Amino acid sequence: MNSAGKSKILFVLPSLCGGGAERVTLNLVKGLYERNKLVELLVFDFSGPLVSEIPAGIRVHDLKTNSLRHSLIPMIRLIRLIKPNIVFSTLGYVNIAILFVRPLLNTGVSIWISLTPQNL
Repeated sequence: MNSAGKSKILFVLPSLCGGGAERVTLNLVKGLYERNKLVELLVFDFSGPLVSEIPAGIRVHDLKTNSLRHSLIPMIRLIRLIKPNIVFSTLGYVNIAILFVRPLLNTGVSIWISLTPQNL
């Protein structure tokens, strides 16, 4: 928890290209932000039509990569640096990668993943 006693939630998305998972994640980010929750967004590549839907106060971490393979090490470093309490992912291949690197992350960080039938 941070100094104000709030949990910091880091949402992970490859891009903001407008797919269903990206849209749902952004709606969740916006809803939590509007309720004064500490939310941040990590994207592999800060591009796509949903960029304009991110509220101005949301901190966005752009890894400036275009693939999961090139994002893994920078993602691990960033998670260790910002020390979120929760890392949240909704895309199947990103979920697997985050679970795989979990031992390399900060102790105490919770991994929350969401799966849809298409991810199974």
